[in-house]
Amino acid sequence: MGHVEAACDKLRGSPATAEKTQGTHFELMRGMALHVEDLDNRGRCNNIRLRGLHEGEKTPAQLQTHLKEIFLLILGQEPSALIEFVRAHCALRPKGPQIAPRDIMCCLTNFALKEEILRQARDRPSITYQTCSLQLFPDLSPATLGYRRTLKPLTRILQT
Repeated sequence: MGHVEAACDKLRGSPATAEKTQGTHFELMRGMALHVEDLDNRGRCNNIRLRGLHEGEKTPAQLQTHLKEIFLLILGQEPSALIEFVRAHCALRPKGPQIAPRDIMCCLTNFALKEEILRQARDRPSITYQTCSLQLFPDLSPATLGYRRTLKPLTRILQT
């Protein structure tokens, strides 16, 4: 009889143990998700997202030429200045006639140059290139953008 009571006591404690284990697993999964997000952002550290450039049938070489002209315009440097790209391409979403042009993603070889371009772009009231009004952003992971969107009301209150 004592054996049965001991087994019943063990089963009664089981839901509490399961809840504790579930909480531990949740915290571990959250930690892993934050770590993956950090790694994703580190992989994007040299990337710039450019919004507003009209789409056309541009080859990657033509796209890099346009981007170099835009960045030199922002920096106020001579056309002979060196800007090297790892890659440049349109954002991966379908191209449609009724929607805004896709963002352009480019990865520069030089992190300091990328930061200087973004800083100069922030200091300018507007950036216009071939009748296009452009915006430049750092390339961040979707999770980071979601966190920022969630915190936007709070940051707006703190800024006032």
